[in-house]
Amino acid sequence: MTRGGYDWTDRFPAIAAEARLLGLKTAILDGEAVVLDEHGRSEFGMLQRVLGSHASAASRG
Repeated sequence: MTRGGYDWTDRFPAIAAEARLLGLKTAILDGEAVVLDEHGRSEFGMLQRVLGSHASAASRG
């Protein structure tokens, strides 16, 4: 759930899969999603592009 109340589980399938492995009925995981550049530094612009590409694909159906 984002700060704005949106469920973005489908945008982060790897994280969702790992969370399911915990075997819990309910849980709250708190953190930040980042995309790393070729030097291992977080790059917010890359994250926006990755999330934007998922949004575009979803809108195309």
